[in-house]
Amino acid sequence: MLDAVLARFPESEALLMAGGGDYHPRPGRHKIKRAPRIDVHLTQNPDILKQVAPLKKKQVVVGLRRDPGPGAAARRKLEDKG
Repeated sequence: MLDAVLARFPESEALLMAGGGDYHPRPGRHKIKRAPRIDVHLTQNPDILKQVAPLKKKQVVVGLRRDPGPGAAARRKLEDKG
């Protein structure tokens, strides 16, 4: 997804991002068999908004975030991503 956003961002007027998830399951080599317990290994997703925001020229960039709690965490995230 990062590659697609980077390819299309320069000719875009706006980018609207909603957090899909910070991690995704690492692909396995074979089918997971039924078991009382399985281990799922996670890999961190790239932070697309953070990588695209510095490239902004005339575009409007919007990042939507859903987190409970005070707005201070949202303010920190906004400052971190630019």
